[in-house]
Amino acid sequence: MVISNRIVRLLAAGALAFSAPALAACATAQPTDKVYNQAVGTNERHASSIDVLNAMVVSTKDGSGTFITTLVNNDNKGTVGEDSEDELTGLTINGAEVDVPAGLKIVAGENLILSKRGVGGIKVKHEEISAGGYVTVTLTFQSAKSVTLEVPIVTNAGYHEGEDGKPAPTDEPAEDDEADEEEAH
Repeated sequence: MVISNRIVRLLAAGALAFSAPALAACATAQPTDKVYNQAVGTNERHASSIDVLNAMVVSTKDGSGTFITTLVNNDNKGTVGEDSEDELTGLTINGAEVDVPAGLKIVAGENLILSKRGVGGIKVKHEEISAGGYVTVTLTFQSAKSVTLEVPIVTNAGYHEGEDGKPAPTDEPAEDDEADEEEAH
């Protein structure tokens, strides 16, 4: 009986030793309650009453692209009407001003989608736009504080295909081109 009692104690101690790290993670203040959506773009939720979500530049060729994002107006102070909306009035890429279409209003409690899924993105040109890089974007609003953030530049392909017009042609030869090459040899 003494041997089986020792084995039981030993097994219990081993189980406790192995479960301690797993249980310790439950007691710490890990930031598991924060909003996190995995996406390519940059988010800024704290600089202004306007949240900037999934901001990026989609580019077909170096030097130009389309700025896309979702803007969310969190200003709950206004009442329904003119006081409860804001407007995107300015945009800069690495300090260079970009023409912003008029009338890009963001009603309090709602969002404005600047992409092909919404009102369309904003065409941008800058010598430093090149897929795989980053640019500094500053958004200026009629009432809210300006927001400055680093945004990635992605290619006009895959999920973002069509955001910057037609995608660039691929370097892969077509099937007919491959057949012509084989006949020539």
